[in-house]
Amino acid sequence: MTRIDDWQKLATLIAAAIAAIGAALNLWWQYQAKADKIKVGFDTMTPHIAPGYSLHVVSRADHAMVITDFGFFDAAGRLLSLPYLWQDEPDDDPISIDGSSELAARNASMEVRGITLRDSQIGAFAITSAQQHRTLGFRYDVSWWRRWWLRLKIRWIPGIQ
Repeated sequence: MTRIDDWQKLATLIAAAIAAIGAALNLWWQYQAKADKIKVGFDTMTPHIAPGYSLHVVSRADHAMVITDFGFFDAAGRLLSLPYLWQDEPDDDPISIDGSSELAARNASMEVRGITLRDSQIGAFAITSAQQHRTLGFRYDVSWWRRWWLRLKIRWIPGIQ
């Protein structure tokens, strides 16, 4: 009889452990579903022939969010924030903006086209009001090691600019 009791206790313990792991995963998934998720691209979403740099931001979350900062970065990882640039230089060339910085639902997008800059840019960034780190998008020809280094430098070492 004791052998059956031991097996029952072991089965109960295993079932309780599986239930605890499932509950922890469910909590993690619920937490992640509320996080702001965006995709940033260093190009246009639609074919466009205008000269200059372009970027687009697409919502990947099911809730509304606000893009607070967006712009470009160069090969050294120096950031160029477009809202701050436009605040300092309001009379520059006209810039084409499609969409709004308020992304209402999944697949809502914002696109900025025709930015003419003096320095060469290799990527774009954006950040929402609830994010702590910038989301990066790279030009297609940037090597994997440069992408890795710039992600490390821009996202995790903000003091090194």
